[in-house]
Amino acid sequence: MKSSFSKPLLKAFTVLLSFALLTGGSFVGPFLNVASAAVGPISVNLTETQEAYKNPFKGFRPTRFMNDTSFSNHEYGTVFKHYIKYTDLENAASDSVQKIKDWSNTAWAGIESQNKKVIPRVFIVYPNGGEFWPRASW
Repeated sequence: MKSSFSKPLLKAFTVLLSFALLTGGSFVGPFLNVASAAVGPISVNLTETQEAYKNPFKGFRPTRFMNDTSFSNHEYGTVFKHYIKYTDLENAASDSVQKIKDWSNTAWAGIESQNKKVIPRVFIVYPNGGEFWPRASW
C-alpha cells in the first residue's frame, strides 16, 4: 500500500514529533494556552497602578500618509508609520544621501522632543495615489 504523504513531509513530521517527545511537549504550551509548573497551577494577582504605559497599540501604529503635514497627536502613541514618496528622497541620478538627510530633518523636525519614533515606508506606487518613479535620466 502506497502512502499519500510525500517523503519530505513525512520527514518534517517525524522531526517535529521527535522534538515534541524530547522536550516533553513543552513547546506546545504557548499554542494551547496551557500553563503548568512543577508545583501546580500558577496564580497571578495584578495590582492597579497610576503609571501610564506608552504605546499600548500592541503592534498597531498610527500613520502619517503621504499628504499629511504632521503626525497626529496620540496620547500614548510613540511609534508612527510615515509613507514617503520615493521622489521626495531621490529624483535624479545626481541626488545624494544629503538630500535624504535634508528631507528627513525637515519632515521630522522636533519629533525627538515629542518622544516619537518613525518607521519610514518609502513607496514608488501608491494605490489610488499615483506613481513616484525617479526621472529616467539614469
